[in-house]
Amino acid sequence: MTDNRTGGEPGDLGAYLDAALALADLPLEAGLRPRVLMHLHTALEMGRLVLDFELPDEAEPAPVYRP
Repeated sequence: MTDNRTGGEPGDLGAYLDAALALADLPLEAGLRPRVLMHLHTALEMGRLVLDFELPDEAEPAPVYRP
């Protein structure tokens, strides 16, 4: 995976960004593309940290808060 902070687009994030922008019919200035890709990459890495964290079998979800 190429690090987008060095100017390259990691994996399919560039294609994902293009598809999302087209779907939402949103413009994106070319100069802002590297920043958006950096934030998408950060979100992807945060998600990987959560998904890679193994829970013991006895772990249970927190109860739902009901006021």
